[in-house]
Amino acid sequence: MAEELPEALGRALRKRTAARGVAPPQKKTRRRAPKPDATLLKDLGVRLQTLRRTLYPRLTQQAAADILGVSRYWLGQVETGRADPQYSQLVALATLYRVPLRCLCDPAPPQPQEASHES
Repeated sequence: MAEELPEALGRALRKRTAARGVAPPQKKTRRRAPKPDATLLKDLGVRLQTLRRTLYPRLTQQAAADILGVSRYWLGQVETGRADPQYSQLVALATLYRVPLRCLCDPAPPQPQEASHES
């Protein structure tokens, strides 16, 4: 009986809205942003970890997280490619490490070209 009740209510609602000329309510679906490629997140994490260790060798994850106002766990997840940072967080990371945002986001950052010596 309990299983028949929602079905009966649904039929009654459809009949009632059809009689009025109103379309039945549609089920709302939540749109989710597409998940980024795992290799992109891994590459971003490697870049962030390399920047932290080379630019500031004594800067720990905990200290960097305190400066950014995030948890050490989250920063560790980003550096290992398991978390997807938001745009504002990427801007904060780029500001902390004093690099352009493009340097963090490019799949392969441009390498400095050697000057060619033509004789």
